[in-house]
Amino acid sequence: MGNGCSKCCNCNDRKYYHGTLSSTSSVYRKRSRGELPIYNSDRFRITQTSNAVQLAVEHVQREDAGHYTLIARTKANDVIRKNIELIVEDRSAGEDPPVFARRLMDLSVKVGTRTRFLLEIRSSTEVKLTWYRNDRRICENDRIKQVQEGTYYWLEVSPVILEDGGQWMVMAENLSGRNSCICHLNVMVPKAYKAPEFVEELKAVLTEQGTVSLECKVVGVPTPQLRWFKDSKEIKAGDIFALTANANDPTSLGTYTCEAVNCMGKTYSSSK
Repeated sequence: MGNGCSKCCNCNDRKYYHGTLSSTSSVYRKRSRGELPIYNSDRFRITQTSNAVQLAVEHVQREDAGHYTLIARTKANDVIRKNIELIVEDRSAGEDPPVFARRLMDLSVKVGTRTRFLLEIRSSTEVKLTWYRNDRRICENDRIKQVQEGTYYWLEVSPVILEDGGQWMVMAENLSGRNSCICHLNVMVPKAYKAPEFVEELKAVLTEQGTVSLECKVVGVPTPQLRWFKDSKEIKAGDIFALTANANDPTSLGTYTCEAVNCMGKTYSSSK
């Protein structure tokens, strides 16, 4: 978890500390209070998932400055400590950091379906969102899209795959500061589902007509989607390729690959 770090914020901000762990128990302490444990209160809120713990400090005050320690005991009975220093700065004027009017909620969804992470943010200035899955930054792609309607923001994930399971975090940032919240996504897998598997490997056969016939047999549930490649370039309907021999291997007319994909995984089979 690392030894320690420093966090800086302004008076009346909200401040969040995160720790990633696999533990049976954990507690935050503040050294300036004689190592006394911190409990949930009007200004201190502790939330914990299966592998993460978060301490939120609401309306930060001068006396909140100091060193905080997260003490966690793992399932193997090992004790882990993470030290964080909170530095409080005065701010006589300026806007507030983003406020979560609606926070992320834990979700359970079936693999292969779609889901969305919904939140509402109040901010008088433009907000920048950064998303993380299991502590790794997530960018928009063919499966993942960020949408905004007024003060509502959500991240669309479709289709959900096995790797999407775990902790998700969003960091909201404006010119005055940042806030974050976390949730857990549980990906449910029906018993009948199975990753793609080639029961007959790909064969590229040169016919008497001078064309190449690609033959293979693949199974999986849900039915896998297939893509075809020649020398790493995708073959699409209507494409025409010249069949030329490789100078280093005169018997080869190229490398053909079949990619089989479903929500349970991806696999390949190749032939020369």
